[in-house]
Amino acid sequence: MFRPLPIVLFLSISFFLLVVTHAAEITEADIKKMKVKDLKQFCIDRDEECKECVEKSDYINAALRVMKKKPNLSKTDGGAGFSGPAPTGKLWEVWSTFADEVGKEQGLNERQIKVVSQVVEDFFMQHGKSTANKLKKTPADVLKTSLKSPYYAVGRKHLVAVCKFAAKKGEQLKSNDVRKAYEKVFIPWMTNVGIENTNPMYEWIKVRDEL
Repeated sequence: MFRPLPIVLFLSISFFLLVVTHAAEITEADIKKMKVKDLKQFCIDRDEECKECVEKSDYINAALRVMKKKPNLSKTDGGAGFSGPAPTGKLWEVWSTFADEVGKEQGLNERQIKVVSQVVEDFFMQHGKSTANKLKKTPADVLKTSLKSPYYAVGRKHLVAVCKFAAKKGEQLKSNDVRKAYEKVFIPWMTNVGIENTNPMYEWIKVRDEL
């Protein structure tokens, strides 16, 4: 027997699909608004070096030619990917470990590091699984993408921002404070990691690592 979806669930799914569709698709208008340096990187990411390009209009035309292509992540220079042997563990375990490392680098005490790392683990377990399921992927797929350039660099930058926020709170730090600050930057990051959309990453790399 067919049962209609509850209205709240229907609206949630509709909103997610709207966000994903909007984030994943680059329009001609978006390209025409880009700066020359961003157009160059957009083309390079899609294996179009456009050596004959001189004027901005040349780069716009080149970008329009390849706008439907997926970026080649090995060519992005918006931030380094993870180097060294691939970390073992689940998505949330790996990023919780990264949070622990960044917390130590930022001089957090043991309690602050524990609070931040636990929030990170909980977030990646909840939203990582949710994002993967909605896109018919696995958390392992999301982890693999998150370690590539520029996703890893931006994720690490966001961790620095969260740890700086935690340091300012001092001994008054609470899990809920970290969760609110963390979700503000990591929910859009997670969505774009899931759909493998690099474009917002370039803007986030330029932003100061503070909340």
